[in-house]
Amino acid sequence: MLKRQSFRLGVIVPESIDIRRTSKEKRSWWKKNYADNLERFKREKPKGIKGNFEERFFNVPGFLVAAGPSLDKNMGELKKINGKCPIFAVDAALPVLVKNGIRPDYVITVEGDEEAIWFWEDIDTSDYTLICTTVASPKVIDSWKGDIYFYNAWTDDDGTFDLGRLWSGGNVSTTMFSFAVGICAINPTIFVGHDFSFPEPKPEFYFPKDGTRLRDLCYEDIKKTSFETVDIYGNKVYTIGQLFFSRNWTEQWILKIYHLEYRWTIFVNATEGGILGVNLRSPKPLEQITLKEAIRKYCGLYTGEM
Repeated sequence: MLKRQSFRLGVIVPESIDIRRTSKEKRSWWKKNYADNLERFKREKPKGIKGNFEERFFNVPGFLVAAGPSLDKNMGELKKINGKCPIFAVDAALPVLVKNGIRPDYVITVEGDEEAIWFWEDIDTSDYTLICTTVASPKVIDSWKGDIYFYNAWTDDDGTFDLGRLWSGGNVSTTMFSFAVGICAINPTIFVGHDFSFPEPKPEFYFPKDGTRLRDLCYEDIKKTSFETVDIYGNKVYTIGQLFFSRNWTEQWILKIYHLEYRWTIFVNATEGGILGVNLRSPKPLEQITLKEAIRKYCGLYTGEM
């Protein structure tokens, strides 16, 4: 099993970020958001991830739930570990999980505009915990009724409050990885819904059928920019640049951590589809099995399924 490796977060989180990769539009959102949030934080000191989550789930199996279309096939299995093993979920996965009676322990959001509200506008979030960036829209923060723990953004955050940092490699699932693996020290790490792709070049296949609907802007963007690739089974699927980059980022850090901790660290892809792990054939730091098999193999102690 994993030993106490203090370098884990240091492996995932870089010392700096190239802000030139960030659009001017986003930078303007973030700058204004942070200025507004800083005034809020001065009135009421924010709770940070730093000092609150270090090794919270040390050597406990943890589930990272993204909002890929394969999530539809796994609801019944996720219910088995609901309340027994920690479930981390991206904001877009929250609606489909709640509809199926599954309560994630943590919801992670990275958006700087008001988009995140879209995912929980019909949900009472009073009993949920949000992991949120300091450059989030104030409206997003106001809309969340439960606990919020903040992390320092890499840009436009002057560090007035030392809340801890997470790294995002292109989308929210990578920030979730940084939080759960780098800080909370879950082990094994079990990926669910991490398709980074969709089965048809049509936006309606982007999210699980029972999940949220895409905004019109995202719908048009996916139609114009999707391209063909191959999934873990060799089947033709489609993706977009942002998802493809995030898949590569995730594989990179899985491989790096695996090399550092290969005797103790376990990564499992229970997505049952998608493109995560296509580039990790040899060596094999990422086990590809079904969610049912993963629960039985690694979580029997917690669920009674041995």
